[in-house]
Amino acid sequence: MQTIDSLGPLRMVVDTLRADHVGIYGNPRQPTPNIDALAREGHWFTRAYAQSGWTLPSMTSLLTGLYPHVHRVGRAPFNESAFGRLEHSRVTMAEALKAKGYSTGGFVNNTFMAPEFGLDQGFDTYDYQGATNDQHRTAEDTMVAANAWLSQHKGPVFLLVHVMEPHMDYAPPQATRGTYTGDGVPLVPLPFASPMQIEEKDAGGIPAPAVVEYIRQLYDEEILATDQALSSLFDVLRSRGNWDNTLVVVTSDHGEEFWDHGGFEHGHSLLGFLTRIPLIMAGGLAEQRAPVKSVVQHVDVFHTLLLAAGVGLPPETSGVDLRDTKAIPEQMALSENTLYGPPRLSMVDRDYRLEMNLEEMGGAVYRVLPDGRERRVGGAAQQEQGLRLEGGIRAVRGGLMPVDTVTGPSVPSVEAFQQLKALGYIEGGPEPTDPADPEESETSLPGVANPPGG
Repeated sequence: MQTIDSLGPLRMVVDTLRADHVGIYGNPRQPTPNIDALAREGHWFTRAYAQSGWTLPSMTSLLTGLYPHVHRVGRAPFNESAFGRLEHSRVTMAEALKAKGYSTGGFVNNTFMAPEFGLDQGFDTYDYQGATNDQHRTAEDTMVAANAWLSQHKGPVFLLVHVMEPHMDYAPPQATRGTYTGDGVPLVPLPFASPMQIEEKDAGGIPAPAVVEYIRQLYDEEILATDQALSSLFDVLRSRGNWDNTLVVVTSDHGEEFWDHGGFEHGHSLLGFLTRIPLIMAGGLAEQRAPVKSVVQHVDVFHTLLLAAGVGLPPETSGVDLRDTKAIPEQMALSENTLYGPPRLSMVDRDYRLEMNLEEMGGAVYRVLPDGRERRVGGAAQQEQGLRLEGGIRAVRGGLMPVDTVTGPSVPSVEAFQQLKALGYIEGGPEPTDPADPEESETSLPGVANPPGG
């Protein structure tokens, strides 16, 4: 296997980018021409899954190679304002590559990427700008900052870029507004921020099909803006003259539901629409083989990039090497930790997915269709496949206990509290006061308990 010894791995993460809304994954509107072109230079995984259905635990797994039940960075299952922080003893990808001589830079915009959560470990430059639904640094401005950083570092680099456009609110910029929705009267108020803005719904609370499609078109206009911004970074990477020693990864932290199973947005469940994400590998070190139908997951990306860089794997990490796509073993993908409601677990293989509600200790089984969509099954198939996939969960986790959070801040700071509340992640409660030193303020999370079962 060839290893990276020059430019090194780059990674772009698009917040809330659902796999089937990427052109190369089957979106007929094709709002990602630049991402699609990059994918055709390497390969893309049609059955890639995130380790969770919302940002904090998902990104922590992506950056550490640890499942959520191992890193325990997420929302406390029984305390809505308590979030875990990454333990300092855990090794992030940035730390591992920095020890190998890499310059490390991160340009991130989601509040759950705030330094208080610990994901800045190992970055020489960690350019974090918190966000609310309607105010965040644009993908275009993020690329300007990332490209400027790249121009200052000529040796081996690891660059993480995380952009927010496909996350609600939906308010496409002028450059892409109307590309798919047209210039007529909007079918929903803009910016679109909540289903409560839609007056007419059926008995199940689902808007008319034309309205749902309009919202998905708005979503695609946001994705198109992201794709246009990413093209400038792709151009800079190619111009550096190190393309043969570059591995570029494009992925997402989670997807989005548009009433596919009666729900909307993300964080409430672990449906395939939320956990199945795009995963593209390109650059001179990427194998020219596409598409790849193996079931893979975010922890595999951590595993692959460290091996490609010639770096040893930290303890307790999981994953398989994705560089030789013909040798990827048949495996299941585990997702866990929900943002809202009871704790859940999900295990998926090439044919079926089990989702368990740990409060009720019950579950549902879904048949996974070739295009990634899911159809719930019952009867003997539910019993047989459910028991088999539950066995897979137990084999990986050792049981069915909900993810407890590590010692950390209930809410890291006043600013983070306000941003999380604006994003809809906190229902209410008193605002915290800023501690003099976040490191000294860490206390055990109140109200977190482990229920029986597993």
